[in-house]
Amino acid sequence: MPFNDIKLVPIDKTNWRSALAVKTTHSQLEFVADHEPVALVILSKSYVRAGGVDWYPFTITLNDTVVGVVAITHHAKRCGIFHLVIDSQKQGQGLGKASVKKIVEYIRLTWPECKAVELTVHPRNKIAKTVYCSCGFIDTGEMRDEEPLYELVL
Repeated sequence: MPFNDIKLVPIDKTNWRSALAVKTTHSQLEFVADHEPVALVILSKSYVRAGGVDWYPFTITLNDTVVGVVAITHHAKRCGIFHLVIDSQKQGQGLGKASVKKIVEYIRLTWPECKAVELTVHPRNKIAKTVYCSCGFIDTGEMRDEEPLYELVL
């Protein structure tokens, strides 16, 4: 999958319906959010500033077609990746790994003061663990909300 074809596009009034159309499989939903559509969870947390941090909701596009959604958080010198979902019809093509790389690149360019990117992974989500580790994230040995905390030092 060509890395340059993946784009992060802020969710706004022009694309929010496309973001809401992103679906995961029933078995994967527990790994990424409590409810579907996941974009609705992301937008809600962005609005209320969950955790006291700034939330930035994005669609993930490939050739201008929405293939996923993600939230990036920013607070001081730390950023986070939350609720990353590739649409169930687009999975298995390398979009998850390409998206993680694009997200990290975006964070580096947008918040150069960030020293690390954090995320949690559901303990049974083996595919996500593999993707994140292949992108340089390491398991810190810490837990957050009953999930292992992974970190990528920038």
